[in-house]
Amino acid sequence: MTRGGNTSSPWKMERESPPNPGERSSSIFDWIQWYNLKRRHSSIDYLSPIQFEQAATLQAA
Repeated sequence: MTRGGNTSSPWKMERESPPNPGERSSSIFDWIQWYNLKRRHSSIDYLSPIQFEQAATLQAA
């Protein structure tokens, strides 16, 4: 459990493979986007990278 609350991952818990390669690629892309941009990172005080960048931009202004 993350300290900052639950950020729902697009990763499917049932672990069933999507029926075709296009859906599989889409699922992988969605997971990578979530992992890199939306999940909360402990190294930046449990903010998502987007939230961290927004806060930094506001603080610099």
